[in-house]
Amino acid sequence: MLCCTASPGKLFAAPFAMVGSIGVIATQINVHKILNDYGIETLMFRGGKDKAPISLIGEVTKEGKRTTQLMIDDTHRAFKRHVVKARPVLEQNIDTIANGNVWLGVDALELNLIDAIKTSDEYIEEKIRDGAQVFKMIKTTVRSGFLFGPTLGGNPYYKSSKGLNIDNNAASSSTSLEDDFQDLMHKKGITTMARLPNSVKSIFSKTLKYFH
Repeated sequence: MLCCTASPGKLFAAPFAMVGSIGVIATQINVHKILNDYGIETLMFRGGKDKAPISLIGEVTKEGKRTTQLMIDDTHRAFKRHVVKARPVLEQNIDTIANGNVWLGVDALELNLIDAIKTSDEYIEEKIRDGAQVFKMIKTTVRSGFLFGPTLGGNPYYKSSKGLNIDNNAASSSTSLEDDFQDLMHKKGITTMARLPNSVKSIFSKTLKYFH
């Protein structure tokens, strides 16, 4: 379902990615017979005849199975409508592909489940060639010092697609951590920070706070 809401409206998959699985499944273990064998009586009270048609300890009835299957079928129909709404090209053959099966990326392309074969590395490289700024957060190791407590095992920095290393020690003395990072970005000639989502800005700010 997440794939159906892909932005900017194109779905890409690697050649050997597994695509599909448009189906619904539910499982339930029932120990009612085992309890009966040990002389344990199960009591169940419902407000609404279709509430919990099949449960862990209750008796399994034909009516309960039928009600549960109807719920699964309703969910499956809603799932198919969701897929078709996101990808109208699948409307004609949705019943064929919405059988829970999965396909390799190359086969999914023929079924119109995706728009192109492309790996994540290829997509990122393409965006860089188009002039987009792509940031990679470098993870550093934190180790415990014998006398002075936790110490950093490396010098943390952010590396952009333009090859600029942004050292955290160069941060300015602004009043807020986010301002520190904004000033640092401008010093390095990077002006795309303002276009990043607030959630991404928050990650950068929290990281700077950790290393201050």
